[in-house]
Amino acid sequence: MSEITKNQVIKDKGKYQYPVVAVLFIFLSVGTTAAIPFIKNPFEDFNYYGMPIERSAPGFSLQNTEGDPVQLSDYRGRFVYLMFGYLGCDEVCHTQALTFHTLNQRLADDKVHFLYLGMDPENDTPERIASYFDSRAENFDGLVAADLKHAQQVAARYHAFFSVQPVTYNSARKISHPGYIYLIDPEGQLRMIYSGKSLDSNKMLLDLKHIKTQFSS
Repeated sequence: MSEITKNQVIKDKGKYQYPVVAVLFIFLSVGTTAAIPFIKNPFEDFNYYGMPIERSAPGFSLQNTEGDPVQLSDYRGRFVYLMFGYLGCDEVCHTQALTFHTLNQRLADDKVHFLYLGMDPENDTPERIASYFDSRAENFDGLVAADLKHAQQVAARYHAFFSVQPVTYNSARKISHPGYIYLIDPEGQLRMIYSGKSLDSNKMLLDLKHIKTQFSS
């Protein structure tokens, strides 16, 4: 092959090689970018049990079971677990209240408060909520809304929408609700959401312990 022919072959090879390389580079770049959301962050060393969330916890104005006005801001400086429940609930409300009791026993003297917002003020009187919830410990507070609409408004701010189901001749009053538990930090920020009736208190404590490190002096 002549020198001229060899040079022409090299030139033609280069002519087609660069576009191929460019296309491959673009393909790899797009593929890597698309995969980023599914790649585990090598610097993330903790997997939360609950669903992490970080935004200001919606404020509220309610009453405790003694008739005193209560606002969420009254609990600043403490971690707060908040649940929405009603005494006629079949399972989830009672198991979650029991989870609160278990957590409190494990936490001992830690600055943590537990709040139970009644969803059925027409039937669940302050006295009944106090006997059911407040009596568990000094840091347990039952909260009472003025009426059903007021309770729904507070719950809606937490996206915990609920509604009363029609009562039939053979069924008790039932309230359809998501069964969420919220963890609020000492600065009034929502940090974690839990759902379900069979929650693992040990894993919830690990979540709390990890979040608490951000507030240690």
